[in-house]
Amino acid sequence: MSTLLLVRHGQASYGAADYDQLSALGEEQSERLGLWLAERDRQIDALYVGPAKRHRQTAAGVTRAAAAKGLAIPEAIEDLGLGEFPAFELFTMHTGTELHNAAKSTDGTKSFESVCDGWMRGTLDCGELETAAQFEARVVGSMATICATERADTKGKTIMLITSGGPTMMAMKSVLGITPGKACELLWSIANASVSEFRFRDDALVLSAFNRIAHLEREHVTYR
Repeated sequence: MSTLLLVRHGQASYGAADYDQLSALGEEQSERLGLWLAERDRQIDALYVGPAKRHRQTAAGVTRAAAAKGLAIPEAIEDLGLGEFPAFELFTMHTGTELHNAAKSTDGTKSFESVCDGWMRGTLDCGELETAAQFEARVVGSMATICATERADTKGKTIMLITSGGPTMMAMKSVLGITPGKACELLWSIANASVSEFRFRDDALVLSAFNRIAHLEREHVTYR
């Protein structure tokens, strides 16, 4: 059996015009994850990242901090299938407002959650944007391809994927067989820089741990 570590990126810039940028805390969260891996001598055999800047920045923080403690992590391989769903575009389409403006209020955040819930349940018009079913197929297909590519015949491997909350949500939905509504509820509980762990043989994933944040102190835990 091999292990797949699914990591959500560190805190990005929610509420800013450019969301796709780690905050100072997001950088610290990433480095703490790298230190945690090094302290446990957690060998990483391959690292895959989504296409967003926040994914690459998180990977850079993890690998930099791990290297400082003597743990070498392989160079990241970009995988487009690990990209996030078009949440910001969906929000603007259905509210006529940019999310970075709406995010400044509680009502705006609730509206964002409502749009995501409708999208997951298939009750929201997506226009030309990616549907939840298409997104799930993309994420699950990409993860299956990665598992098949990295499958080891003689020993288990540990593969790390750094992505976003949406792909993590879809991985959980696929593995646990939960409903779209429950999966969307789960999305809001996924912490930044958290680690969900799966075991796999071929492309069959089995959940070992969800949303681990042992490497973070309470004041470092964020969800947006």
